[in-house]
Amino acid sequence: MPLLETGAGGAGRTTQEGRLRPVKLYRSSVHPHRWIVHIQGSGWMMFPARHNGWEERGPARGLDPLYLREVPLRLASDTGLPQSEESLDFAEVA
Repeated sequence: MPLLETGAGGAGRTTQEGRLRPVKLYRSSVHPHRWIVHIQGSGWMMFPARHNGWEERGPARGLDPLYLREVPLRLASDTGLPQSEESLDFAEVA
């Protein structure tokens, strides 16, 4: 699912260039209770695999691609992960 690249107007809006940023959701056998998201141009984030876990998202470090498996974004729908390009906000990641 592509994301609109963050510009001065906030996340989820087009930049002056209007480029899209793809988002991919992953599961990891090393982190079985967390979802992992990769946003092109922003990097990797991790959040708890539970209801509203997206609110506790943070940067993901030290990931080994050998243990990652891409999954459909809809699998994390109950976590609060925004499902539309317009509602994704990555500027507030701690």
